[in-house]
Amino acid sequence: MIKKRLWLVGMFVLCAALAVPAQVRPVQPTSRVIFFTGTVPSDLGTPAGLRLRLYPEAIGGAQVFEEIQPVTLSEARFSVYIGDTMDGGLPAYLFALYPSLWIGVAPGSPSDAEDFGARVPITTAGYAQTLVPGAQIIGAQFYTPILHAINTGNFGLDYAIVGQVTTSYGAAISGLASAPGAGRPSDLSAPGGPRPPWDCGTDGQPVGVCGVTTVPSGTGVFGRNSAASGMASYGLRGETGSPSAAGVLARSADGAATNVGLRVVGSGTATGGFRMSMGASQIDHPLDPANKYLEHAFVGSPDMMNVYNGNILLDANGAAWVTLPEWFETLHRDFRYQLTAVGTPGPTLHIAQEIANDRFQIAGGPPGGKVSWQVTGIRKDPFAEKYRMAVEAEKPPHEKGHYRHTEFYGPPESAPARRPD
Repeated sequence: MIKKRLWLVGMFVLCAALAVPAQVRPVQPTSRVIFFTGTVPSDLGTPAGLRLRLYPEAIGGAQVFEEIQPVTLSEARFSVYIGDTMDGGLPAYLFALYPSLWIGVAPGSPSDAEDFGARVPITTAGYAQTLVPGAQIIGAQFYTPILHAINTGNFGLDYAIVGQVTTSYGAAISGLASAPGAGRPSDLSAPGGPRPPWDCGTDGQPVGVCGVTTVPSGTGVFGRNSAASGMASYGLRGETGSPSAAGVLARSADGAATNVGLRVVGSGTATGGFRMSMGASQIDHPLDPANKYLEHAFVGSPDMMNVYNGNILLDANGAAWVTLPEWFETLHRDFRYQLTAVGTPGPTLHIAQEIANDRFQIAGGPPGGKVSWQVTGIRKDPFAEKYRMAVEAEKPPHEKGHYRHTEFYGPPESAPARRPD
């Protein structure tokens, strides 16, 4: 048999890339079609139609798609949109099940006609000026990105993907993880090897936007707001609609308490409270600032308590009035006092008059003596009254059976090694 030659050129036009010749009619933005052009053998004449087939292999194998389309030849050349005979274009499962596809073309009849020449691989368009609104990239690849953009430049300002929005509302780049399931099992590895470098390792948790860096001084996700003013301007913002979830989760390596999960350079503001297993301040050590830190633990209390203190000199009668801030009584209740005589014993030192009009009186001390005093008060402002802490609190349902620190208690046999984040 004499092998017939067919010159074919294929362009994968998924979701209608507009970089097509002017004579090619536009494609619906939500359709999955392939613009395909070629030349039929000269001895075929003018066929009534062509069979357009898709195969998962370059040679051999069964076809996974076929359709018949009428064609109009121009000097033996034809142009078609494979999938144009179907509502919505080619079935989405084709691109989900088969990582590679090849095109074969045969006469419209008979049904078992052999393809002309070699199959043509489906490749992506090398360049598209723009995509029509609503363009989609659809796939269901296991452990393989649907879109993988690589910039191989080495100029210091190289970007793989850049998004821009020019409207008042919107997002330049938005990610949505809509699967309601548990995500990938924690013991699952990439087929044939370790996890790829872009894997965030978010086992069991679908992620809308994932950023990973393998550079020691790199940043996985970087957010910057370059506006010179504006109170509602954020470099990075996280929100949650669930009362038991977190807007932003910062987790250290292995979740260990000794590793840094969140680092803030500058001041921080919170409209709510912080709950932590340990609170401390850290500064450069005043005696060896280049080599050491100095750390002090926060003082805890079962109450929302504020502490005020100071030193005062007694008058000739061994008494003194201590004036507190003008808002002291408005903010506090349940006052408590401590007095210490300094330099001279004060066995009869006492509180002569308790706090009233934001001041209290000390008496019974040595004339001209020095007294160190301390006063505490429990907050009674509206926020404190509404959100009073429960010293002993039940864990929420999703945290029961889990520990903050499994290294001390160990996980129960029926519970995971750590609580879900």
